[in-house]
Amino acid sequence: MSGDKVNIHAKSWYRLNGVTSGSPVSPLADLVAALAGGVAQSAAGKYTAGELVSGGALSPGMTDMLNARSDSSSKPKAYVNWVLFDEQFKYVAGGSGFDQVGSDQELKQHILSNLPVTKNGYLYIYS
Repeated sequence: MSGDKVNIHAKSWYRLNGVTSGSPVSPLADLVAALAGGVAQSAAGKYTAGELVSGGALSPGMTDMLNARSDSSSKPKAYVNWVLFDEQFKYVAGGSGFDQVGSDQELKQHILSNLPVTKNGYLYIYS
């Protein structure tokens, strides 16, 4: 709910194992398709997933968030992400963000406290 605060506590660890990271793949299309499918089902047949994706309602802000990441070349392109959508499933930049995982063989604790929920809606947290 608008005005609430959210705390995220997660851990990440990886081992490079002598391999260099490849080019990152954007999860945007998969995320938008998954969200659109869920919205279409909850909208009781008012919209199809295809209509939501082709209409661009979900993707412009997500593209901005993904493009805003500054990757460290010594770390994988992996993140703990949180994305806030308002009640119409429009991306809310002020309530969304990401935190990159640690370096090779580093156990990183992601402790994100008092993140603001700036609008009523839905908060998705994923890695």
